[in-house]
Amino acid sequence: MLQYLDKYTSMIIKIKQLIIDGDYELKFVRSFRGYKNLPIKGFLIPETDTILINKNLNDQDKITTIIHEFIHVLHPDWPEYKVEKKCLQLSKQLDQSDYIFFQNLLS
Repeated sequence: MLQYLDKYTSMIIKIKQLIIDGDYELKFVRSFRGYKNLPIKGFLIPETDTILINKNLNDQDKITTIIHEFIHVLHPDWPEYKVEKKCLQLSKQLDQSDYIFFQNLLS
C-alpha cells in the first residue's frame, strides 16, 4: 500500500508542478472543432503545449479530465486505456488539498 501511495503522490506532485510552472496552457472551450462527433472531454495539443478541456463538463469531470491530459504529458507513450486507468486511480485518491488545488483551476 505504501508503494502505491508513493507512486500516487509522485504523479500528483508532477502534475501540479507542471501546472504551477505554467509550461502548459489550460483552456476551457465549448466545443472541439473537427471533433464534434466524438465524445471528447479534453485534448492535448503537444505542439503548442495546450490542453483543452470541455467547458460543459461538471467540475468533477473537469478535474478528472485535467489529470487525464497531464498523464498524457508525463507518459506520451502510454496507450489510452493505461492513461484512463491511472487517471481513475488518481482521481479517487485526491486528498482535500489536491482537490482544492484542481478546483481553483476551474474558476
